Amino acid sequence: MLLGAIVNSLLVIAGSLLGILLGRHIRRDVEQTVFTCLALTVIYIAFSSMLKEASAINVLLSLALGGLIGGYLDLDGRIRRFAERLQKRFAGQDEHFARGFANSTILFCVGSMAIIGALESGLQNIHTTLITKGIIDAITAIFFAAENGIGVAFSSLVLLLYQGGMTLLSSLIRPIITEACLNQISVVGGIILLSVGLGMLKIGEFKSMNYIPAIVITVILTLMGL
Repeated sequence: MLLGAIVNSLLVIAGSLLGILLGRHIRRDVEQTVFTCLALTVIYIAFSSMLKEASAINVLLSLALGGLIGGYLDLDGRIRRFAERLQKRFAGQDEHFARGFANSTILFCVGSMAIIGALESGLQNIHTTLITKGIIDAITAIFFAAENGIGVAFSSLVLLLYQGGMTLLSSLIRPIITEACLNQISVVGGIILLSVGLGMLKIGEFKSMNYIPAIVITVILTLMGL
């Protein structure tokens, strides 16, 4: 049942390690060019996700309430402090560790492919979506890790827990996850991804992790008819 989640996480690790190795042989200007292309691709994926039909009021309320809850709980700060603890233990003074860990965690976990793939794995024992997502994540991890180092590989732990947990719980949540819910998740997740892409281009500072509760809230609001 967990094959898809495990393969996805292993592919992220493989991509990260390859990126670290390649990073030593890639000129800084070439690396920056590729990283910029990656950021633009993330923005493209974000806009693609936002093209789904969704309720604007639902999206607004979800992001507002999600941001308030995430800000109150300081999710962004917690994930970065967790990353800093991992950095001290495994990466010494690597200043890119926390940024790579936090941004790649959001990038790999946010999106309808992660949820739909987990549902398919849990309910139908079909792992195609998660394995396909894993290939995409691995390619992304190569360039992320070339720029940010080993912190990207550690995001695979969160990814495994997130997708693995969703897979195990899928039999309980699938009856309430309608197509409308998936559309709302896609749009809200796309907006969060957009903030990640803009942050990668250094166009503003975004505490993207604080908005993660919006994904749960949008489902609740959808089921309430908003």
